[in-house]
Amino acid sequence: MTHPLFHAQSSVRRFGGKVEDYLGVHHWLDAGKEAFCDFRHRALQDCGGIVPSVADWLSRIRPETWMSRGYSLSQGDPPTR
Repeated sequence: MTHPLFHAQSSVRRFGGKVEDYLGVHHWLDAGKEAFCDFRHRALQDCGGIVPSVADWLSRIRPETWMSRGYSLSQGDPPTR
C-alpha cells in the first residue's frame, strides 16, 4: 500500500508547492483503503488518470439477493420501486 506521503511528494513535483499543501488531501483520498485495500478504494478517487462517475461504479455492481431485501434482480435490470 502506498503511503499518502509518497503521493504528496509526487504532487509537489508535478504541481509545485510543498508536501504539507497536499498531505491532508492525500490522507483523505486514501482513507478508503481502510475498508478496501485494493482497487475498489479508488471508487472515490481516480483509476489510472480516469475519474469514473458514481454511475460507472454502481452500474457494475453484481446484484446479490441480500442487497435487495430478498428480491432477485436479473443482471443488468434496473431496480424498481
